[in-house]
Amino acid sequence: MSGKQGHGSGYGWLRVGAAFLLMLGAMLATVFGAGQAVAQEEAEADATVRFVHASPGTPNVDILVNGQPVAEDLAYGDVTNFVAVPGGDHTVQVVPTGQTTEGAVIDTDLNVDSGGAYIFVAMGRLNDIEGNVYEVNLDDLDEGKARVRVINASADAGDIDVAISGGDTVADDVGFSDTSDYTDLDTGTYSLDVKDQDGRVLVTAADVLIDAGNAYDIITLGLQEDQSLALLPLVTRVAEPCASVLGLEATAADACLRVVHAIPGGPAVDVYVNGSPVVENLTFGMATEFATVPGGDDRTLEITTTGTPPGDEDIVDQEVDLTGGTAYQIVAMGDPGDVSAEVMRLDLTPVPAGQARVRVVHASTDSGNVDVGFAQGETLFEDVAFKDRPPYKIVNEGAVTLQARGAGEDTILIEADSAIEEGLVYDIIIIGRTADQSLSLLVLSAPAPVRQGDVATPVGGTPSPVTGTTGGTPVGTVEVEMDEAETPTP
Repeated sequence: MSGKQGHGSGYGWLRVGAAFLLMLGAMLATVFGAGQAVAQEEAEADATVRFVHASPGTPNVDILVNGQPVAEDLAYGDVTNFVAVPGGDHTVQVVPTGQTTEGAVIDTDLNVDSGGAYIFVAMGRLNDIEGNVYEVNLDDLDEGKARVRVINASADAGDIDVAISGGDTVADDVGFSDTSDYTDLDTGTYSLDVKDQDGRVLVTAADVLIDAGNAYDIITLGLQEDQSLALLPLVTRVAEPCASVLGLEATAADACLRVVHAIPGGPAVDVYVNGSPVVENLTFGMATEFATVPGGDDRTLEITTTGTPPGDEDIVDQEVDLTGGTAYQIVAMGDPGDVSAEVMRLDLTPVPAGQARVRVVHASTDSGNVDVGFAQGETLFEDVAFKDRPPYKIVNEGAVTLQARGAGEDTILIEADSAIEEGLVYDIIIIGRTADQSLSLLVLSAPAPVRQGDVATPVGGTPSPVTGTTGGTPVGTVEVEMDEAETPTP
């Protein structure tokens, strides 16, 4: 996605993008990509888990979930990227590299919720090693904020406090294997002191970068007895600004905007926000590419016939709220003379590997309520009325046959083979009229990051045994045995 930006007027011109008008679905496969359709259902979002080797003196290890290896040759101080795991109960085994599971040093249960993100930490000395699981807080963050907590994986440091050098305490009285509550911090570079309960500084970590939109889990690892105590900051992206996801230049205050013309029989239109033009000559069935506009509340949105300046002859004149860093889609819909502009937020937050988000927007004035789903599976969206846009649902990647049917009926309005790709957010917009056989699908997509985690450089103490990079690369996605009522991931 790309968009031209004109900062002189404060707005980026929206270009008409390569949206596809799919007459009766015949071309849907060209949007998603060709593929043989297979059975598909609505899926629960996978959980994601990353694994940390924080046991000093323990050799390199392999990690197995439900008997399946997900990481190999993980060294002390190394961290895997996120591994996709179905929600529910699992078994985790930590095995010295090259040994069988009979030699597992950790054999424990793992319970995860669908859509959650977790950190599994192998900690303690080899003769007393244990595995502990910590859930990452993925709730929305306030603009400009990050969240930080401390996990104490040092077996001999005792209860610790962590404070900003010369400033506020970030975590206090954190015992071995315990975690502090999350604390919100502003973007910046911090120096952090790890202290014992007498206030003595055990180690100082300088130049710890805290960036907005991230959750930071700072693990204290190593031993005080050999002065190897160090900090390992793990980063989980919670909400990346829309411009970063979409590859646009923007300030923190800018929102990202896409405009869709879904007025059958309507003229080509120009769109203005606060009196400044953002798109011109947009025709029915077309959508713009994303571009940036200044965010803010009570922005004036005006849609006019192309060539007509904003004013008394506006097709649409309404107030809209656009939050900086957030992606929006404006769909102009209705019959000529009775047009509304529906403003809807796009969810571009990270998705688990192998999955995507799908939403339906009903913009056809005379097709009645509809059901939308997969021919080989369940109905995803039921009884969707004109102007409705039910919340996004998670689906697995793979080939499908998509159907739109009359609500509660077997009558198929649109059917097409398609293939859903991971890491995309799909808006399937039903436009046109049944009366003149122009009922169509406008299928739009936007990227969403596949959930990943970064490892910041460990600092303080003697970080020599710690690589500072992600190691133990996951070797597969966890699968579970399905019963007959379930449908395997394509």
